[in-house]
Amino acid sequence: MIDQLLYWIISLLFVIALILGMALLIKKFALPNSPNNPLFKKNKLRRLEIIDQLPLDHKSRLVLIRRDETEHLLMLGQSGDLVIETNIPSKQKTEPVEQQRNELMDEKNDE
Repeated sequence: MIDQLLYWIISLLFVIALILGMALLIKKFALPNSPNNPLFKKNKLRRLEIIDQLPLDHKSRLVLIRRDETEHLLMLGQSGDLVIETNIPSKQKTEPVEQQRNELMDEKNDE
């Protein structure tokens, strides 16, 4: 009786481990927009990034975004979105994502 119970518990744990393993594999390889996807180009230069954001109140915020070499100031809120200023010349040149990560890691290691 105890042998059968132990057999069923081990079988149940094995099946749960298989399900979790399959879920991790699906998450890693099957999601098309996942950064862990081997088909995702990690060296691709990002054209769009959020530079800064400032909450105005609990419903709206100002967001400064950079596209290519141009920055745009937007006000995002529940009642709608508004372009405040556009075609602001960028002071900083866009860098590849890997180079930005390396610089951040160097700064953290220096501290």
